[in-house]
Amino acid sequence: MPTRSIRRSCTGLLLLVAPWSAIADGPAEEKRRQQAALIGVIGHWLPVEDEGAAFKVDGEKWNGQTATAHLETVGRSLFPNLAAHAASFIKNGVAPGAFPLAVWSPAANFTRGTVRVQFKLIGGASDQTAGIVFGLQPTGEYYFVRYNTKDGNVAVWQYAGGERSLVHHGTLKAQLPLNTWHELVVTVAGTTVTGAISGSALTVEHTLDKPVTGRVGLWTKRDAITSFKGYRVTPP
Repeated sequence: MPTRSIRRSCTGLLLLVAPWSAIADGPAEEKRRQQAALIGVIGHWLPVEDEGAAFKVDGEKWNGQTATAHLETVGRSLFPNLAAHAASFIKNGVAPGAFPLAVWSPAANFTRGTVRVQFKLIGGASDQTAGIVFGLQPTGEYYFVRYNTKDGNVAVWQYAGGERSLVHHGTLKAQLPLNTWHELVVTVAGTTVTGAISGSALTVEHTLDKPVTGRVGLWTKRDAITSFKGYRVTPP
């Protein structure tokens, strides 16, 4: 099994988790699978065992604050050119609208292909959420496709200027059961973004103003408790 390490800030908050293995079909395949890393940028992230190696975000254990020193350190590890954007990256990371964010470090610049992850909705005071981030820039701005139980749909959102804004809602709605594994899939082809819950009719499709470029990762709402596993990035 791979070694897992946890770094903490001076306040004792969980800041960084890496690396962990993606879920595989069996022990032999798991050993052959290349190790990947998820880096907790904002929020309380923790590696757990839940029918295999998983990554859990716990909104009940996060005080809503992120240290600027942590953001600068993580930002430098993700973006070699952060120096030109450090102020914006930190500002977006500490803004009131900054929600839990983790980055999949092996994919330095995702421009097209498919990102998928299994998720388990566990808790959350307002609703239960799970999302895939794409197009993360060194400015700290990004897009994400999410499912939540309040709206019961899949939607594309954008985070910029310290605030979230809706890009496009899927029209179909359904309440996914809690404490059950589901799969969220996001496909990018040029400017077209498609999101879907595997095995269901829940989908969303939208054409962006410009082609996607940037890092990918995970997203949830501030108070959400969600587990993720099997994160995969596949080029066309």
